[in-house]
Amino acid sequence: MSSVEIYRDLQQQINADIAGRRSAFRDDVAALAEQRKRGDAKPSPLIVVSAGDSWFDYPLPTKGGGVTDVIESIRSRATVMPAICNLAHHGDATTEILGQTKRQRLIETLKAHPNAVDVILFSGGGDDLCGDQFRYWIKDFMDGPIANYDDTLNDVLTRDILEIVRASYEDLLVIRDKYAPNAVLVFHQYDSAYPSGIGVCRDLAGHWLIGPWLSPSLQGRGWNDRDQGQKIVAALLKRFRDMLADLCRQAPMNYVVPTFGLLSKDQWTNELHPSCEGFHIIADAFIGTLQAIPGFAKRI
Repeated sequence: MSSVEIYRDLQQQINADIAGRRSAFRDDVAALAEQRKRGDAKPSPLIVVSAGDSWFDYPLPTKGGGVTDVIESIRSRATVMPAICNLAHHGDATTEILGQTKRQRLIETLKAHPNAVDVILFSGGGDDLCGDQFRYWIKDFMDGPIANYDDTLNDVLTRDILEIVRASYEDLLVIRDKYAPNAVLVFHQYDSAYPSGIGVCRDLAGHWLIGPWLSPSLQGRGWNDRDQGQKIVAALLKRFRDMLADLCRQAPMNYVVPTFGLLSKDQWTNELHPSCEGFHIIADAFIGTLQAIPGFAKRI
């Protein structure tokens, strides 16, 4: 089978799975509407559409076992079970924050439920900051004490990539305002992953098939100390955090989940994905943010 055929079959599987999720979501929304008519759903569960990267759909076992991503962890830990249509899908293109296919998928889902969606959850930007391109955002190794790890970043290129990420978030605001104007948008900050050198799945020779996403670039720049590497990652993600905060100050009905600084270095499965315990901690932060939104306190 050629690589084109493999890609085509994979995309067909993803599309079929997404169609199944959307069908189940339609049934859930219809059932909630009937309950509301009868007065049976008090408090009424939140109706949620989620989209984004592998933090929202991680298919592999995590360190500690159990729930393997933020969305499943929210489902398992919410006091009132939300109706969630998760459009994030493992195996989907991760190089696009909100490329045309993902954008259209979100629009079609929102259009199918006019004025019904309460929340849009979005996880994006991490794949654009990490991976092989990570080396472009950092400077070569600096000998001697470093007073501020922000100085290890390439200011020009870091600003450029964050402007691209911001543009995608701004496009998401436009989508919300046009197709689900009553929904709140909820983002998150990520957390400073530890550059452990651990990726996903080894081949017969013991090499990682996917990842690692941080340590190769750090080592390529001469940063071999992993604790220093984590501080560099943290400096980059602080800039991402500040970008989200500024974006939400300038637009209403947008919220950022404060996930930065929540996880310890032993609460990661690999360089990008938390452990089961870590995903629980992140999900609890999502739930706390949602409960603090006016009118949502008893709905999740």
